[in-house]
Amino acid sequence: MGNPVPGAKPAIIVKSILACFSMLASSTIIFMIKTEPKTGLQSPYSRIIFGLSVSDVIFSLGMLLSPYLAPSSLPFAPFAGGNRQSCEFAGYLIITGMAAVPTYTLFLTYYFMRRIKYKVSPQKFSGLEEKIWHVSGILGPLGFATTALLMGYINSSDRSGTMCFLASEPYNCKETGSECIRGENAEIFAAAFGATGATLFICLMVVLYMFTHHVYSIEKDFTIPASSTPKRKPESKRHVNFMLNSQEQNQNTDSNTSGKESLNASKNTSTLSSIEINSTPSSRQEEAQESSTGLQSSSGMQSSSGMQDVNLSHNQSPPQEESNKPKIPSQKELSKKALNQSLLYIIAFLLMYMPGMVQVVLRGLKYNVEDSRIMLWWSSTIYPIGGVLNILIYTRPKCQKLQKDVPGLPYIAAFIVVVLNGGEVPSLADLGIVARRPDSYSRKEEENFDEHYQKNYLEYDEREAERAILNAQMRVKLDELSDFMRSILGIDSIMEKNTRENENMNQFDGYSLDWNSSIGPSQLKHSNVDSRFLSEGEIGASEWDDVGSRDV
Repeated sequence: MGNPVPGAKPAIIVKSILACFSMLASSTIIFMIKTEPKTGLQSPYSRIIFGLSVSDVIFSLGMLLSPYLAPSSLPFAPFAGGNRQSCEFAGYLIITGMAAVPTYTLFLTYYFMRRIKYKVSPQKFSGLEEKIWHVSGILGPLGFATTALLMGYINSSDRSGTMCFLASEPYNCKETGSECIRGENAEIFAAAFGATGATLFICLMVVLYMFTHHVYSIEKDFTIPASSTPKRKPESKRHVNFMLNSQEQNQNTDSNTSGKESLNASKNTSTLSSIEINSTPSSRQEEAQESSTGLQSSSGMQSSSGMQDVNLSHNQSPPQEESNKPKIPSQKELSKKALNQSLLYIIAFLLMYMPGMVQVVLRGLKYNVEDSRIMLWWSSTIYPIGGVLNILIYTRPKCQKLQKDVPGLPYIAAFIVVVLNGGEVPSLADLGIVARRPDSYSRKEEENFDEHYQKNYLEYDEREAERAILNAQMRVKLDELSDFMRSILGIDSIMEKNTRENENMNQFDGYSLDWNSSIGPSQLKHSNVDSRFLSEGEIGASEWDDVGSRDV
């Protein structure tokens, strides 16, 4: 029967706690993707991460329940309180999740390679190609788990009852020479299951190599050696004088046509900008989440780089206004970001499955893995942390963006803010932070900063502001009109002065004006004040000056 495994009880407790954290982390990713207002499950990237997170939830749940659902007949299982059927249920979850996680990891790396190397759009990838991958990632693991369940291969895989997996009952019945009650060929099935996992791992390495080779080939193409830059020959003095004379002769002609050329240049610039915008994919919602991982459409990158080449070929130097605009990441930068994100998911997969790979190798070398305290603690602390690693990788680009917006913010604080905000990067206004201008900003950069701040952080509506300004101006004009009418009615000295200077004094004296009477254009038709301003109800400062100089 053997002896109890030393340290089994605390190792099981630690594994259960880590499995709960992993389940919580993967469930948080699922919640963030489902509730994301912009993309949700509309992009292939979000659907792949969703499938990877669901797979980890299934695997972590099996790891959590397995020590407690193991058969209570096991003599050295400290927490075993189940039976054969409960152990089969926990083992079914473990086998399904263990097969689905590497499948979706390979799926994710393959998708990155298709987007970057072969320039496949999300719309095109969402067709038959993505459906085949999802069907394989679901039916393959379920097929393995169902076959093992029907053949009776799911049993407790160690004396401590830490995990229900592919094993015979009793454990190691063939090696000990005892009779096997069930699962006699479980080791053969476990070898086939391991061979399938090894095949997925080899495919993952091949796809990763192709992806990495392509990214570094792009970096090599974008790097121009210093020796390859042609040196400009010094121009002769005669040639320089000729160029200066030609420039002086054409100065007047250029000054006359500069207005037309600037107008044409502005039209061409707007046309080129419209072409560049239209060359990008139409469905921005499917690429919103992918842009946070550094993955953009290749057509959009090519068009923007092509537009820069056209401008540089005509002007030989970019305009100064370009320096004020935000820098657009190049194809090289975007490809490296996508590669780094894919590498992080692969590293998380390798860390998670490394104990199992080492155990297979040691068992092949006839090493007693069951009595090793190191292997027990290694598998108990590494196996259940897949979800924790995935959420750290998934939120990494968004945390970096938030740290860029808020300098000095610790990464753990940025992670908490992103998670509490549903996986989105909150604006500075939502955080209650007022953006500060750097002291090194020039006047032009400061104006651009103000415009960007008003539009993005204060949610400034220009139409509402213009409407409020017009209403205020109208109230001011009405107040001026009221003061104008009262000045006519209340100041007798000015009225007497006007009557002495006006030849039509008798016509004006025929009217009796009352404070309580409503003064209209018809009542003031004999006065020299233009009634057009009163009828329209609008009068400004310049119009008031004209009236005063003409009639008063």
